[in-house]
Amino acid sequence: MGNIRGNWDEKDMTLAMDKVISKKMTVHAASTRCAVPKITLGDRVKNLLERVDNDLKKDAPAGSTFDAQMSGWITKDGFLKDLDVILYAKQNHIHVISLPPHTSHNIQPLDRSIMKAIKNT
Repeated sequence: MGNIRGNWDEKDMTLAMDKVISKKMTVHAASTRCAVPKITLGDRVKNLLERVDNDLKKDAPAGSTFDAQMSGWITKDGFLKDLDVILYAKQNHIHVISLPPHTSHNIQPLDRSIMKAIKNT
């Protein structure tokens, strides 16, 4: 890890942000541990959380839950938070579909053809 005076990179910052967002560390502790400037880390975490708040929560139904990871990928902790949602879905006969990584491009033709026709009816 780099020294706080400027020898840090995005990998250090991403690691620090993940620690703060997953509530494993405070901004102060993560900035010290990952050797990134505390003010920059705090600003980036704040901006990410505001973006999640604004974009996702805008038209969400009451009782919705939200989670964001810097990597964009679901994490073990994030999945376990959603376990209650999965159990609720199962009890109410709602099917949850999970796509394997790097396969969403394979279903895009369905969005443009079959799903579009269904949405427009």
